[in-house]
Amino acid sequence: MASPFFVKNIIKGKIAEIIVFEMFQEINRFIVIPFGTEMLIPDLLKLEKTEVVQNAIGRLRQRPDLSIVDTQTGSHFLIEVKYRESPTQALMLTLAKDLHESWPSAYLCVVSPLGFFFDSCAEIIAREGDISLIDGAIIPQDIQEKYLKIVQDTIKNKDPEQNDIVVS
Repeated sequence: MASPFFVKNIIKGKIAEIIVFEMFQEINRFIVIPFGTEMLIPDLLKLEKTEVVQNAIGRLRQRPDLSIVDTQTGSHFLIEVKYRESPTQALMLTLAKDLHESWPSAYLCVVSPLGFFFDSCAEIIAREGDISLIDGAIIPQDIQEKYLKIVQDTIKNKDPEQNDIVVS
């Protein structure tokens, strides 16, 4: 059985993934396809711990969450979505390096109460962990603000006196 900490983090990550999915979906020029494998990992962990199984699990753990196609440009992005309460440059560098190792063309999208950070892993590594907020040309600011409010209302720790359902 999974620990409560693991389950809470899965829920936070899934909420962040759904928010990013919906935010990109709202922009009609994007085709957004879920691509993650969180549900496969627990079953694979039950298999015998051979080197082949361990290697497969390691690669699957790094599989990006979303595949997004820009119908205007034909560009295709593999995006790993992470939720981080307080993203730091060192943490962004670590996340980018880990993802880049398995998926060199992948992008990292970090959902935070501060905003939506989005950049290619290669760029994050080149800038030593500096990740940009998502460009308003990709997702207009008013749409970002709408979804940021959802992040702040559902994921971020809130006053326990409030009746909202939050994952803390």
